[in-house]
Amino acid sequence: MRAALGILASEGYLDYRPKRGYVVLEFKREDVRDAWQLRAWLAGLAAMLAAERGVDRAAEQVLRDAIATGDRILAKGRFDAEDHLPYRDMNSTLHSTIIASAGNARLQLAIRQTMNIPMISDQIVPWENYEVTKRSHDDHHRVVEAIMSRESWRAEALMREHIWFGSKRVSGYPLKSGNA
Repeated sequence: MRAALGILASEGYLDYRPKRGYVVLEFKREDVRDAWQLRAWLAGLAAMLAAERGVDRAAEQVLRDAIATGDRILAKGRFDAEDHLPYRDMNSTLHSTIIASAGNARLQLAIRQTMNIPMISDQIVPWENYEVTKRSHDDHHRVVEAIMSRESWRAEALMREHIWFGSKRVSGYPLKSGNA
């Protein structure tokens, strides 16, 4: 138990206070903004490295399948509540495949740590606005195209913009007051 608390403290979720023990940290709006900014840069780096290294055939197929899944979901011209989970899974698969294709375990860890902060995860897909979701999926097309074309500078910039756009989509979502 003590080791788990120490890990949570080292990852920024708990604060140790002598003679009081561990306290859950509160995430403020600035913390969330800072984490999105960091995630945008790190995800951009992952896309750049994936483009430089090239992706293997298996990863390429996963990326192409993810794009096709997103296309199928959005083809009807609206985004319904029942589309949320399949789209979220597609989004998570696409991003995790790009991150893994970067071939940098420390980078994977750093991105995973940023996504543990509330409102940062690639599991958050606001589905209420079809046009916004369509624009985000169009970003997926461009990012994957740049990676496959081995245009590292373009893949990095597109992914950074894609993540930053995502932060704008969820920035209006309320954070819980008190400890998160």
